[in-house]
Amino acid sequence: MRLVALIVCSLTLTSLITQPCSAQWGWSGGYYHASTAQEGEARGMADVIRSQGQANLLNSAALGNIEDARSKNIENRVQATEAYYQRKQIRQDYLEDKENKDRYALQQSLDRRRVKPLTSQQFDPSTGQITWPGLLRMSEYAKYREPLDELFTKQAQSGSVSHDEYVAALQASKSLRAQLKKDRGEYPAKVLSQAIRFVLKLNHEMDHLLG
Repeated sequence: MRLVALIVCSLTLTSLITQPCSAQWGWSGGYYHASTAQEGEARGMADVIRSQGQANLLNSAALGNIEDARSKNIENRVQATEAYYQRKQIRQDYLEDKENKDRYALQQSLDRRRVKPLTSQQFDPSTGQITWPGLLRMSEYAKYREPLDELFTKQAQSGSVSHDEYVAALQASKSLRAQLKKDRGEYPAKVLSQAIRFVLKLNHEMDHLLG
């Protein structure tokens, strides 16, 4: 029995010694474990793949951030451009509205100041007779009336006047208006305004004399 046991033990040891070594010992997580060459290769490949995946993920995130920033930049530029043209249109509308209002105000002012011809009761071109309003018939305005009466009477009688006669009458008209403005405190404003407009109408008639 002892001999048989020795023979079996010898054969077992021989088998273990002659069998190719196919395992390695490695350290992982604080303890040793067996690892084959194939397992180590697989683990290395997995690490490579995992690293590549993480790199791809990071690159994708970076590209996404760049694209998002680019989109926001384009959107901001579009909004800025739209805001610019909106402000420009608002200003253009304001200027056009102001121009229209100014034009309307100017037209109204011109309409108010527009001198209408004297009526046939105020002036008779066939005789040159001027029917002066009450205020202008006062004696203090006689020196201004005389050159104008003479001018229109001669025009009606002879059909023409000299340049000197025209200039004298024109100067008398200007002096009469200036005097009326000085007399604002002495007469009602409406009466003075009517008298000044009457003189302006006479000037309008004078302009036709040289036409």
